[in-house]
Amino acid sequence: MIQIYKNHSVIWYSSLNFVHIAENAGLDLNWRREKFNVFGNCSANRGNQWQSIRQINDLKTSDGIFTFDNNTTAKNTRAQLRQTVRTGIDYFLNPKNTLGVVVNAYITNRLEGAIKGTTNITPVFNGVSYSVADNLQTKKEEGIQVNLNYQAVLNRPGQQLNFDLDYARFNSDPFQHNSNRYYGPDNVMKGDVEQLRNTNPQAIDVYSAKLDYTQPLWKNARMETGAKISRSKTDNDIKFEVFNDNLWKVDAGRTNRFIYTEQIDAGYINISQQIGKFSLQAGLRGEYTRTKGEQKTTGEVNDTTYFNLFPTFFASWQVSKQHNLGLSYSRRLNRPNYYNLNPFEVAIDAYSFIKGNPYLTPAYTHNVQLTHTYSKGLMTRIGYSITNGMFMQTPVEDAATQRFGMVFKNFGKSQNFTVMINYRRLLAKFWTANLTVQGAYASNTSNEASGEFVSKGGSVVVQLNNNLTVTPSLSAEVTGMYISGMRQGYFVFDPFGNISVGLRQMLLKNRLALSLTVNDIFLTYKMQATARYENVNNSLSVRNDSRYVNLTLRYSFGASTVKAARNKASGIEEEAGRAR
Repeated sequence: MIQIYKNHSVIWYSSLNFVHIAENAGLDLNWRREKFNVFGNCSANRGNQWQSIRQINDLKTSDGIFTFDNNTTAKNTRAQLRQTVRTGIDYFLNPKNTLGVVVNAYITNRLEGAIKGTTNITPVFNGVSYSVADNLQTKKEEGIQVNLNYQAVLNRPGQQLNFDLDYARFNSDPFQHNSNRYYGPDNVMKGDVEQLRNTNPQAIDVYSAKLDYTQPLWKNARMETGAKISRSKTDNDIKFEVFNDNLWKVDAGRTNRFIYTEQIDAGYINISQQIGKFSLQAGLRGEYTRTKGEQKTTGEVNDTTYFNLFPTFFASWQVSKQHNLGLSYSRRLNRPNYYNLNPFEVAIDAYSFIKGNPYLTPAYTHNVQLTHTYSKGLMTRIGYSITNGMFMQTPVEDAATQRFGMVFKNFGKSQNFTVMINYRRLLAKFWTANLTVQGAYASNTSNEASGEFVSKGGSVVVQLNNNLTVTPSLSAEVTGMYISGMRQGYFVFDPFGNISVGLRQMLLKNRLALSLTVNDIFLTYKMQATARYENVNNSLSVRNDSRYVNLTLRYSFGASTVKAARNKASGIEEEAGRAR
């Protein structure tokens, strides 16, 4: 089976006069013959991005309160071309044993972007009325993942063994050049242009070995067990320079090298049982983790070792043909991305920056849910979760440099009570609607230096999908989404939403598919939030290129009866996700 597709997008934002075109083309292949199945796909994506940011911070000093009002626009000055390849082969040793190899790889050209911003200061601060930032950024990325897998179907029906060996490497090479100009109330520039630049090459290596085994037990019962060992290493080497006396000089205070290593040894067991109208499943996963973060220049070392157990339980009861009840409990953890652990800062303008945190710890969540399904068209779910240490960007003030930043930190405790209703109905022969409404009440608490922080409030999320069959070969979809104001950690978010429409036309006996999508028609997908954290009052508004027109052409040829390749995940899906 072979598929060729091409995608063409136009993205615009009228008030900023941003218009850019994104293009995507690809090829999917699958060939099967006797003991071999060869598959692969490749794609090339070319496009630009833009972002508009407004940030207001209040600085409290002995001389009073100073307000910094920053407006920044970030956009690509050179389109990014991203090329990806996924290929593999399955070799069927015999009907019960399969050996496979899968390779995923990607590479980008050097993306170039410009960040331009103005910060107005009220009242005048240290003789400065406003500053202008003109920053340039470039970045190139590449990565490869290799998976070797073996699958054995054993003698007993349902008895199966899977073994995976994985390796991945991800590289990025960002560069940033910052130029800042400072002006007094008379609009005359004070001093010379301040210039800074930095390079921050990053390399991530991930290794993993995973074994999974499925064993039927007694009647309608099954056991799944397995083990996994993974090791990852990130190497970040940042070099900061300032332009002084017509020379670029190393800034020793911000130049550093950070190496982070992590090893996770895990094992699990799940047992499931069907008893009449009841389905039961219980599991336990154990993880032993060792991490080490080293800042080579400063000599700081953070060693952490911990062991955790993660139980799960699921139960369902088919009360009748139309009613089903379900109950579930799980404890899980969420590890920070490797980028979030990087302690180096990225400057936004003369007065603001973004920074990681090598002392971030995983967030732990207990989650309980009760569900009811009626006639497969109506589902209701009630849930409660409590998360300790969720990581989030936190507004901070750097008193030494009198700047503001967003730094990743662990938040104290967040409790959420949720009620969700999903209703799907055929309103007419040509019209199917799916409505999802979720209400939540959040309670966020954290112990800070200034005292206990408490934030409580409710929120509502509504999403409506409408699928319309205009003709046997032409279909349409209209989607609307609304999110009310909500509280998360230190932040209070304003309401936002969007409306999108799409058309799909099938041609040439359904071998050719032509799709047209208009996303966020009214450009209402805008994130706005305020935060009060210790001595910082922060207001943030971010708008991305969410409104676009997308045209996709997909053509399939070859034998449609060819059995598809195995849809097999690698053993490092989680680790690869943390590297992005």
